[in-house]
Formats: sequence, structure tokens, C-alpha cells
Amino acid sequence: METHSGDTPINRFFSFWGAILTFASFGILVLFFVAFEATLLSNAKPDPDDVRRTELDAASLAAQSELANTWKKNEDGTIEVPASVALTSMIEKLSKAQKSAVPVPGTKAAEAAAAAMAAPAEADKPETDAAPAQQ
Repeated sequence: METHSGDTPINRFFSFWGAILTFASFGILVLFFVAFEATLLSNAKPDPDDVRRTELDAASLAAQSELANTWKKNEDGTIEVPASVALTSMIEKLSKAQKSAVPVPGTKAAEAAAAAMAAPAEADKPETDAAPAQQ
């Protein structure tokens, strides 16, 4: 393979640093345009329709929140409770509920229950003689 006459250490040095300079200048240009666009956007006045839409959204959210947190008495005498109160009440009732009599498999309680059930079965077995009877 033949060597190229322009392939010298000084040419390699300038090529490397020229490429680095090209990438850096591209990055600086991108940063400049991003900053320029940000200043243009910050100087822009908000659209009145957008401001009004934001106010309506906030009012609607406040109305929905108020409806969700009010107690209502119905005509039939029942009372509608807010979801936050109903959920906390339900959680309290479920936490106070009686525990299940069936233990969870794989726990110490399940192993103890299995051992307790096996003990009476062992006691109910009829005793047999160690030597078999011959006729």
C-alpha cells in the first residue's frame, strides 16, 4: 500500500483540531439560536383566549371539587357522602373486619394448622402389632 504525500503529522494535527472546532462552532450556533428563540417567546404577550380558557378551567375545577366534597340529603332520606369520607370509612371498617379462619399457604400459621390437623389423624389410627400374625 502506497503512502499519500500529504499524510504528515502536522496535517493530521490540523485535521483533528479543525474537526473539533467545526463541531464546537455548530454547538455554539445551536445555543445562540435557542437563546434567541427563548427571548422571542418571552417577549410575546399571552393570547386573551388562552387566559380566559385558563380562568374557566380553574373555575370548573373549583366547582367540581366543591361538588365532590359536599354532603347531600336526598328526597328519600338518604345522605350522599363525599368520596373521601366514604373511602376512609370503608377502609376503617375493612381493617376492623374479622380475620379469615383460613391461613395463607406457606406461612407459619398454615404450617401450624397442618400439623394440628395431622395430629388427630395420627391418634385415630388403630394400633397394630409389630409382628404379623401367621395362620
